[in-house]
Amino acid sequence: MMSLAKLYLNASLSKRIFCGVVAAVVLNAIYCLVYRSASGNPATLFEAFSWGIINIAPWIAAFEIGRVSRNWLFLIVIFAASTGLSLLLEAALYQSWPTGFDLVRRIPAAILIAAGLGVLAFLETRPRNEKSATPTPELVGTESQNDCDWVMSAGNYVEMHHAGRAAVLQRSSLAQFLKSTGFKFIRVHRRYAVHPKAVLQFERKHVLLRDGTRLPIGDRYRAKVVKGNLLVPSSQTT
Repeated sequence: MMSLAKLYLNASLSKRIFCGVVAAVVLNAIYCLVYRSASGNPATLFEAFSWGIINIAPWIAAFEIGRVSRNWLFLIVIFAASTGLSLLLEAALYQSWPTGFDLVRRIPAAILIAAGLGVLAFLETRPRNEKSATPTPELVGTESQNDCDWVMSAGNYVEMHHAGRAAVLQRSSLAQFLKSTGFKFIRVHRRYAVHPKAVLQFERKHVLLRDGTRLPIGDRYRAKVVKGNLLVPSSQTT
C-alpha cells in the first residue's frame, strides 16, 4: 500500500488527476448504487456516475493543481475554474441551466479543498522522518554533506539521505545547502537535489538512484539539466 501511495505521489500531475478522478468517481458510483438499492430506490448508472463527475471530479483536479503552487491568486483562479466546470457539466448532463443555489452549494467543497491545501502546506514546512532523522547543529561536517546521495527540503531544514543509513537533518534552506557544498548537488525539483554519483538512470519525469530511490524532476529543472549536461547517469558512463 505504501509503495502504491509513493507511486501516486511521484506521478506526473496529469496522471495524478486522471487516477484520482477515476478512482473517486468509480468508488462514489459504487456507493451510490449500493446505498440507493438498500433504501429501495435503485439508482441508474447515469445517476450514479454523473453525480461524481459533476461534484467530485472538478475538485479532485483543483486539489492536485493547487498542490503545485502556493500563489493564492492562482488558487482562486483554479477554484473559480473548478466551480465553473462543475456547473457546466451539470448543465450539459442534465440539460438544465444552473441556479444561484447550485453555485452556493459548491462553497463547502471549495472550503474543504482550501483546508486540505492549507494542511498540506503546513505539513510540508515541518521536518519529515522525525523518528529516523538525527537533528544536527547549524552546520555539519563537509564530509557528511558531500557523502550523501540526495537531499530534500523540509521546511527550515534539509534532509541528507545516505543509502542504508538514517537521514540527517541540517538547519538550512535547500539553496543555502547547495551553495555551502559548492553546488556539487544538482537540483532536480523545488524540494530535491541529487549528487551525480548516486544517479543510476535519468528518466523523463524522474531520476532513479542506485539504491532504488526514484525522485521527481520538475520540467524547468529538467531543461537546465539537459541543456548543461549536468547529470550523466552512472549506467551510461560505461
